Amino acid sequence: MQHMRQIVTVIVALAVLLAVPGLVSAQDGAGQVIHTVQPGENLFRISLKYNTTVEAIALANNITNQNLIYVGQELVIPVESSEQTETPVASVTPVTSPSALPPTPVVSVTPVTSPSALPPTPVASVTPVTSPSA
Repeated sequence: MQHMRQIVTVIVALAVLLAVPGLVSAQDGAGQVIHTVQPGENLFRISLKYNTTVEAIALANNITNQNLIYVGQELVIPVESSEQTETPVASVTPVTSPSALPPTPVVSVTPVTSPSALPPTPVASVTPVTSPSA
């Protein structure tokens, strides 16, 4: 049974890695990384991730408008050959017992049994404003 759980955990981890494009970036031998644009990303954030510049990414991809990239677009990211970036890796830690889970906070609610237990409701007063006589 334990062996079966390990197999299922590995299959789920692989499915997650394959289902999310851009989670694992491909790197070719010429000092370039292929990055798939994710929702919410822009060239500035991508450049920070790979320790490069917006201009270098735009130049490598013939991008004329640096504010216009699309989700799912594959970008060539130039990287220094001496500074190869690490490929992000997702890790999955299976929960083997309920004691491994963090404790769930408990909220206590005290029911109101009579209206006298409620605090008094403030009453607003309104003074009418009249226009001065001409």
